[in-house]
Amino acid sequence: MTAPAGADHSSVRPRRWQIRLADLIVLVLAVGVSAGIARGARDAWGSRLIPNNASTVNSASITLATWRGSPVPWERTAGLVFEVTGVFLIVILARTVFGLLRRGRPGDGGRVVSFIWAVAWRSLAVAILLGFVADEFSVLRVDFARETDMGMQQPGWDINYRARQNLLPVCGALAMVGLALGMGAGAFLDERPSRRRRPTWLFVPLAGLFAVLISVWLYGYSIIAQLVLIALEAVSNSTRWHNHAGPGLSARLVAAGLDAFVAFVSCVALGVVVAGDFERARRGEPWATIRAGRFFRLILLLATIGAGAYVTGITIPAMHPCLAQGIVQILDLGLIVATFSAVGLFALGLAARSVVPRPTQEKAAWHFWLSGLLRYGLMLVLLLSALKHLPASSQLPSGISPSVGRVIDIVGHAQAWLWGLLPYPVVIVLTACLEPDLLQWLIAIVFSTILVVELAIHPTALDDAPFDAIWGSTRSTIEITWLTVALTVICLVAIPILFVAGQALLHVRLGVADWMISGWPT
Repeated sequence: MTAPAGADHSSVRPRRWQIRLADLIVLVLAVGVSAGIARGARDAWGSRLIPNNASTVNSASITLATWRGSPVPWERTAGLVFEVTGVFLIVILARTVFGLLRRGRPGDGGRVVSFIWAVAWRSLAVAILLGFVADEFSVLRVDFARETDMGMQQPGWDINYRARQNLLPVCGALAMVGLALGMGAGAFLDERPSRRRRPTWLFVPLAGLFAVLISVWLYGYSIIAQLVLIALEAVSNSTRWHNHAGPGLSARLVAAGLDAFVAFVSCVALGVVVAGDFERARRGEPWATIRAGRFFRLILLLATIGAGAYVTGITIPAMHPCLAQGIVQILDLGLIVATFSAVGLFALGLAARSVVPRPTQEKAAWHFWLSGLLRYGLMLVLLLSALKHLPASSQLPSGISPSVGRVIDIVGHAQAWLWGLLPYPVVIVLTACLEPDLLQWLIAIVFSTILVVELAIHPTALDDAPFDAIWGSTRSTIEITWLTVALTVICLVAIPILFVAGQALLHVRLGVADWMISGWPT
């Protein structure tokens, strides 16, 4: 049927939320692959059976009477979610590469280089994500019975397997968040340009102090490492290997804590400078424009690297040589490379999104309201989780002022009253979700999923992504390189520092009562 002559088609608006057949096929393919991955995972959620005596149970004599139920570690559930999220991100990247190739190579020489770079980094990102999906699938396809059997056949295999089980989801989450930010996602993070500068000099030391407190008080891993150190010291003192006089374990841990404190100060100082540079990049202001500023940043970066190398190569072996050897055996080369790559990719994506100017377009008021709700909602969740683990006034040491105990009691009564207003099933679910072991994975899952869904709904990767403009100018290249290297160094150096500081402070916490009577270790 032909349209009537003279009809005006200029006012006809195209229908929104349309999907092309090729996109639908790719989406169905991603869903199918994700379903296959989920079916192939073993012990990914719920509870699993653990033998009562794993050292005497083998695969040939397993009966239901010798097993007990235990919840599946949250690392496995998070790993499966990140694996599925990685599949969708691979599909988005592959679809973008095919779109660029279909559009063809431009004729201009400068644009040819940009075209090659756009295809190259997307292809490299697909390869990295495929490697993560394959590694995580190899971990999740092993159930606990297989893990127990392999651990008895190959001594030390189960320890390395558990390290991979714990670290691979963290590496996958960091890599996917960095890629998504570098592809242009993260619109929900945008906010109105503020007139006042953020007090970055205050946020970084508070974050470092919070990390140290977590490594000492909230997690059981520090207690396990402390028991391992004490056991190693006892074995060394009872054998001929330890036949020389030297400082005891307490003195060595106190000295290690001092080394970690010096490295911590250097790392925090670099963090304050880098946080200020990120804030200036976000506001579009110049920074490090003079030679003295660049020289100061370089010296601070080298000092932090040297402090981290000293803590890793000298301080940790001084705590106990067997401890350093055990860490090297647990963290094989593959895990070390995966950790370095994931942290570097996360830092690169964050730096590219901060330095590369984003399209200036008017945003609705609800966008900023939603951004603020997510930001302050996250702070409220973290506050509730911290208050949930607030000790009772009867658990405080005798030297604490009674007014502190009264304040803690008032806060505890207020929490109990507020929780009493909610239905009991809701309280049970929220209480479980506020546990640190689960909360950290929930935050990572929600954050990475939002970024990938945003890319799927608004395929900004077909346009100029922040990664495409890394080599846009000499200044942007220098700024992105500095922010990436500095943030990567901070994250990697903080790992041994927090480990040593946590062990030293935990040892002081456990032995301070005896030391005040018998004297401090020298």
